[in-house]
Amino acid sequence: MQSVILDTNIWVAAGFKPGSKAGKIVNLVREGKISMVWSEATRKESAFIVGKIPPLDWEKFEDLFRLEDEIKDLRQGDWLMVEDHDDWKFVDAARASKAVIVSND
Repeated sequence: MQSVILDTNIWVAAGFKPGSKAGKIVNLVREGKISMVWSEATRKESAFIVGKIPPLDWEKFEDLFRLEDEIKDLRQGDWLMVEDHDDWKFVDAARASKAVIVSND
């Protein structure tokens, strides 16, 4: 089964437009058709950003962060090809899990 890491902007897009491509990806995770891996850092960022946008509801996504899919053994890298250092946590999780990062960036 393909594993993905969802960038924060996917949660925002899915929250605003459930029928969008981002919403469809979130639904694939919900249906168990793809696996979503995450780290505490990626979950915290996503929850923080979604929680700051009043019409969005983090509780709609919270249950998708399953304990069995958490990546805990992360080694932080110096990811020069990723300009936004805040995104390094997503690259670290992808590297540790061999998952694909899905982003609107």
